[in-house]
Amino acid sequence: MAWFTLTSLMRTLELEFLPPNPRLVFDSTEAVEQLHGMLAQLVAFLEESENQFSADNDETMEDWKLRVKDAALRVEDEIESQVIDICGGEEHTSRTPPPLVQRLVRSFQRVSGLDKWLLAQKFHKPLRNAIEAMGELMEFMKKSKQSMNDFIIPSPRERIIDGGGSSSINCLQNTKMVGHVDELDEMKKLLLQESFKRRQVVPIVGMGGIGKTTFARRLFQDPLISSHFDIAAWTTVSSRYGMRRTLLELLSSIMPITDEINAKTSEELAAQLRKCLMGRRRYLIVLDDVWSTSSWDEIQRCFPDNNDGSRILLTCRHHEVASYTSSHNNSFLNMRFLTSDESWQLFQQRVLNNGRLFPENLESTWRHIVDYCQGLPFAIALIAGLVQTTDESFWESKVLEGTLYALVSYDLAEGISKILGLSYNHLPNFLKACFLYLGVFPENSVIHVKGLIRLWIAEGFVRVESSQRSLEEVGEDFLKDLVSRSLVMINSISLDGKIKTCKVHDIVHDFCREKAIKENFLYVKNRYNTGYVGSYRWTCFETMYPKFTVPDTFNRSRSLFSFYDDGHMTRGHQMFANNFKMLRVLNLSSFSFMKDIPLHIVDLVLLRYLVLRPFKSLRTLPVSKNWNLQTLVLLASKKNTANEVGSSLISEMWDLPKLRHVQVCKTFVLDAPRMVQQSLQTIYWLHSFQCTEQVFSRFPNAKVMGIFMESLHPNCLDNLRFLVNLESLKIKSQHHSPVLLPSLEAFPIHLKKLKFKGTLLPWNAMTDVVGMLPNLQVLKLKDGACQGQEWALTGAQFHGLKSLLIYGTDLMHWTTTSDDFPVLERLILNGCYDLKAIPCGFGGVASLQLIELCHCYSSLVNCAKQIEEEQRDYGNDVLVVRNYSTRGTVEDENKSEELE
Repeated sequence: MAWFTLTSLMRTLELEFLPPNPRLVFDSTEAVEQLHGMLAQLVAFLEESENQFSADNDETMEDWKLRVKDAALRVEDEIESQVIDICGGEEHTSRTPPPLVQRLVRSFQRVSGLDKWLLAQKFHKPLRNAIEAMGELMEFMKKSKQSMNDFIIPSPRERIIDGGGSSSINCLQNTKMVGHVDELDEMKKLLLQESFKRRQVVPIVGMGGIGKTTFARRLFQDPLISSHFDIAAWTTVSSRYGMRRTLLELLSSIMPITDEINAKTSEELAAQLRKCLMGRRRYLIVLDDVWSTSSWDEIQRCFPDNNDGSRILLTCRHHEVASYTSSHNNSFLNMRFLTSDESWQLFQQRVLNNGRLFPENLESTWRHIVDYCQGLPFAIALIAGLVQTTDESFWESKVLEGTLYALVSYDLAEGISKILGLSYNHLPNFLKACFLYLGVFPENSVIHVKGLIRLWIAEGFVRVESSQRSLEEVGEDFLKDLVSRSLVMINSISLDGKIKTCKVHDIVHDFCREKAIKENFLYVKNRYNTGYVGSYRWTCFETMYPKFTVPDTFNRSRSLFSFYDDGHMTRGHQMFANNFKMLRVLNLSSFSFMKDIPLHIVDLVLLRYLVLRPFKSLRTLPVSKNWNLQTLVLLASKKNTANEVGSSLISEMWDLPKLRHVQVCKTFVLDAPRMVQQSLQTIYWLHSFQCTEQVFSRFPNAKVMGIFMESLHPNCLDNLRFLVNLESLKIKSQHHSPVLLPSLEAFPIHLKKLKFKGTLLPWNAMTDVVGMLPNLQVLKLKDGACQGQEWALTGAQFHGLKSLLIYGTDLMHWTTTSDDFPVLERLILNGCYDLKAIPCGFGGVASLQLIELCHCYSSLVNCAKQIEEEQRDYGNDVLVVRNYSTRGTVEDENKSEELE
C-alpha cells in the first residue's frame, strides 16, 4: 500500500500548506512544493509500473514499496504532529466567545499569531528529512525506469469506467440467474400452494457463494409470487445478528419508518411487527443468511400462523439450521453446483454485461478456466471480473490458466480466497485502497454510496486529474469499476439510475478485513477481538463490552467508526481527543450524546469527515479549528419526535473553507453564513425563514438542497432562482401545511431531481409548473405532497422526466396521454389506495421499463398488466411489472369486514 501512503501525504501537504486555502501560511512554499513534486513522481512511477516487473524483480520491488510506505507514514506523522501542536491544545471553557472574537482569533492563529519565520522553522526539519528520504527512494525509481519497457501503458485511471451511465449499471444489476430452473418451479409451487394453509418455513441451504441469495431474490421478485402475498418483506440476518436491526428492516418493507418507530425498543418493535402480520393478511418473509438456531428462535415469534398460506423463506449455510427451521420433516432445498454448461453460460453473461467482446480464439482457454471453478457461481463471477481488467495476450499465454489451476486445487473455499487475492492484485493501486476500506463496515452492511464516496475523498483515495469532473463523480466511477469486477454488489438503485446502496459478499468482506488488518491499516473491536496490538489507521468498534480501555497507541488512528447500538453516550464511554488527536474521520452515528458534544472534539484539528448524533438541543458546535472539514452530518437523536424543531442557531462551521457537504436534521437550525461558501455542494435542512436572496447567494455552487417549510414564509421559494447550479431539491412541510409553489421562472434551470413531502400542493401545480421544468428527470411526491382527487394533464408536460414516484395520496382519478411522459422509464405507486386506475396513456410510452406497485388495490395491478401487454404488442419486451403487498378490491374488503 505504498501508493496509499504517498497520496495520503500529498493530500496532507495540499490541505495544510498549498493554495487555494492553506491552513498555515509560509513566506515561501518552495520546500513543500519540492516534496509534493517528488511524491507525485513516485506515485506516477507506481501507477506506470503496475504489472511491469518480472518475478525476478518482484522481491526487490516489494522491499522498495515497503520502504516507501514506512517513510511516507513517518513523514506524515511528523508533519501532522506539528500541525496539532500549533493549531490545537487550547484550554476549554464552558463559555463560547462571541462570533467576532472567534473569527479574529482564527485569523490571528492562521496568519499573524505565529511569526512566519518561526512557523517555517518548526517545519524545516520534518520537510528537510522528508525530501532526503524521498530522494533516496527516487534513486531506485530512476534505475527501474531504465529497465522498464519503452512502450507507454495507459494510466490505470484511464482504464476505469468513465461515467458509464445508468444503462451499464442496470445491466450489472439485472443479470439473470443461470440454472436451477427445475428447483425454481418446485419452490414456486410450494410457496403458492393453496391447499396447505398453515404457515410454512422453507429453508435453502448451501455453502457461501453458491447462489442462495440470488435464488431467493429471484423468487421474491417473481410477479406471480409477489402478487400472491399481501405483505412481502426481506431482511439479512448474518452472523452479526442484531434483533433490533432485523426488526426495523422487516418493518420498513411494510410501513414507513418514522422517528417514533425508530425510538422504540426491540420488544416494542417485535410486538408491532407481529401486529402488522396478524389477521387476514398473507405474508412472505425472507430471512437471508441465518447462521444459528438461536437467532431463528428469537425472531420466529414475530411471525404468527394466520392459517392463510403465509410462508417464510430462509437461507443458511448449515444443515443443522435448515433441519431445525424446516416445517416438513427436515425438508429443504440443498443448492447444487452449476453444471459445466450452466457455468459457461453464467461466465458469458457476466463478461458481455461488462461490455467485453468475446474473441473466439480464447473460448477454449476460458472454458478450461471456468471448469476450474467447479460450478460455484461466485467464483465464476470473480473470474469474469478479471477478464475485463487483463490484456488478451495474458490469457493467450495461458499464464493465468496455470495460476488458477494451482489455486483451485486447494479446498474450494480456500480457492475462492486465492482467486480474490488474484483479483485484488490486478486492481490499480488507487482501487486497492478503496476496496480494502470496505472492511471497515460490519458484515452484511448496507452501505450508502454517497457516504462511502465522501469517506474515500476524506481519506485521500480520490483525486481528480481534470477540472471537468468533481471528486464525487470520480468516486462514483471507482465504485462502478469494483461492481463490474464482481467485488461489490449493487443493493439498490436510485430513481436517477445511480447506485444508491451497495453490499459486499461476506467472503469478500472477510478478505478485505483480513488483508487490511495484515497491512496494519484496520483494527476491529468486536466480541471476537477484545485486545489491542500495534497501531492502525482505521479503527471501528462493533461493541464496547466488555469494558475497553483506549491505549495511547491509538494516536496514529486516522479514522474511527462506532457501529454498536449503545442508545446514548454516557460520560464513562466518552472518547476524549487526547487518544485520537490524528483523526480525519469520526463517525459516532450509532448513539446519542446525552449532553452537549464534548468540547474536546475541537482539538481534532485534522478532521475532514464528522458524523454526530446530538441529543435534542445543541448550544455550540465545537468545530472552529477543523479547518479541513469537508463533510459535517448532525443526525436526529433517537429520542426526538417527528415534530421537534430546534431554536438555537449553529454558525461555527461557516468559517471552514473546505466544507462540501452539510447535512443537519431539522432539530438544529443553521445560522446564515457570513461569507460565500464556494466549496459547498450539499446542504440540508434549511428552514423557510432562511430562504432569502442573501442566504442563497452564499451557496453559488450548491447542487443538492433540502428546505423545511413553515407556514410563516409562504413566498420564500421565489428566491430559488439564485441557486444557479442546483440539481436536486427536497421540500418538506411542517405539520403537512400547504406550500405555495413559485412560478416556473423561479426554479433553477439545471434542476434534475425534485421531491415534495407533505406540501399539499394542488395537482395543477404539477401540471402548470413542475411539468414544464426543462431538465427535470426525477419527481417524487410523498405523504400528501399533493392534495385533490383529480389530476388531469393537458398534454406535452414532463417531456424529460424518467422516473415518477407517488407515495401516499388521496388521488382518485388520473388522466394523461403518452405525450405527457414521452421518455418515462420508471413509474412507482405506493400507498395509493384511492386511485382507481393507471392512465391507459402509459401504454403508448415506448421507453417505459418498470411499473412498481406497493400497498395498492389489485385493480392497479390489472391496469399495469394491460399496459404491459400493450407494450409487448408494440415490440417492447423490456417493461417489467412488480407488485408488493397489494390488496383485493375495495368491494372485497367491505364484504370481508361485513363477515367479521
